[in-house]
Order: sequence, then C-alpha cells, then structure tokens
Amino acid sequence: MNFIHKRPIWTIFVLFILGATAILGNMVYLSNSINKELALKYAESYLVALNTFHSFYSTEVVARVKSNGGKVSSQYKDIPGAIPVPATFSIDLASKITEAESGVTTRLYSDFPFSSRKDGGPRDKYESLALSTLRFAEDKSLPYVSYENLDGQRTLRFTKSLIMKKSCVDCHNTHPDSPKKDWKIGDMRGARVVNIPLDHAGDMARAGWLMTLTVMAGMFIMLIFFIYMIIQALRSSIHMLSKTNSSYDRFVPHE
Repeated sequence: MNFIHKRPIWTIFVLFILGATAILGNMVYLSNSINKELALKYAESYLVALNTFHSFYSTEVVARVKSNGGKVSSQYKDIPGAIPVPATFSIDLASKITEAESGVTTRLYSDFPFSSRKDGGPRDKYESLALSTLRFAEDKSLPYVSYENLDGQRTLRFTKSLIMKKSCVDCHNTHPDSPKKDWKIGDMRGARVVNIPLDHAGDMARAGWLMTLTVMAGMFIMLIFFIYMIIQALRSSIHMLSKTNSSYDRFVPHE
C-alpha cells in the first residue's frame, strides 16, 4: 500500500501491463479457436459439395450415358465422344476449382486406384493413417482431422471416406483398369482429403492484435498523462495547504 501511495503512476503502469497481457492472451486464444472452427466448417462444406456432385454425376450422368451405349473412360481425352469415369471427373473438377491464392488443395486417393492413375494412392503418412483409421471406424461419416506443417505452412488436413454405391460397384467391378473386382455396396473405396492453410488467417489475426495493442497503448499514454496532471495538481494543493498550516503554526497557539 505504501508503494501504491508513493508511486501511483508506476502502479497504474504495472496494472495496465498485466491487464493488456491478459486481454491479448485471451484474444489470441479466441482467434485461434475461431480460425480452427471456421476452417473445419469450410472443409466439411467443401467436401460435401464435391462428394454430392460426384454422386450426382455417377448416378445421373454416367449411368444414362452407359445405358445408351455411350463411352465412359478414364482416358476420355483420347477417345472422341467419351466422358470421364466418376473418379476421373471428380479429380479433374477438384483441380479446376482448387483455390490457388488461398492454397487450398484437395485430392481423391485409394488403396485400389485404377492402374491408369499413377498417383492414386496415399502420398504421405497422414493420408495412409487417415485411410486405415476411416476404414475401421464405426461411423464412417466422421472425418479424420489433423493439424500439421505442410509445405512450410500450418495446415488443417481434413479427410472423409468415400463409400461405394450401386453405380460405383457396377463400374469398378467391370472396368478393365480396376485392380479390385469384388466391391460391394457400402465398402469404403477410398478417401478425399482437403488441405487448408491456416497461416494467412493467422497473419490477419496478428495484424488485428497489433492494431488493438497500439490503440490500447495510445489510450493508456493519454490516461497516464491526465492522471499525472491530476496528481501534480493535488500535490501542489497539498503543498500549499502544508505551507499555510506552517504559517498558522507560527502565529496561532496550538491550544
């Protein structure tokens, strides 16, 4: 208490530093939590959209074309009038809509890729682990999520399983490039992963923290200045009263 009485400015300064640290720490925690939550929701909606389009293409487009004698091939670009098989269509679609500026990437992979797909299997430890984990999961609708450094950036890696439907079973069990011919409805034929870098959002959050801290520091300096002026005025008044009392003591008896 004696220190507070003698050093009020220093006391306020220390309290400000403690308060600013607590506020900034809470802001960092909240922004990181919000960033992760938004990335998860974005990844979920991103894969739902791709998988829905993939399923629609397989059941409504490929099935109609094949029933009318049309050509469906993974090498459709080399065959006049042919359309891509669902997996190839999904891969090409994903490559077209991948967001280059934000760094978001996605790919479809499997333990049993078509022989024409040279890069159709897992690329790294995460993709292999995601595939095995999802295959033995009781609820295959749940994603496999991990946060790790990818290409030098902190990245959300979000993977969901792809389940065989009737049109998929018919295609994979009869296609000459398919390495597996005994697929059943409900089997997990592979997975789709989406990678979302988090560093860009983190940089924006840090810029916001710096701006907030700068504003707080400016307000604190103004507050300290006004408090200092008030304290100096009070000290001047106290000094004047002290001198007045001293003068009274010389001329007025204590009794």
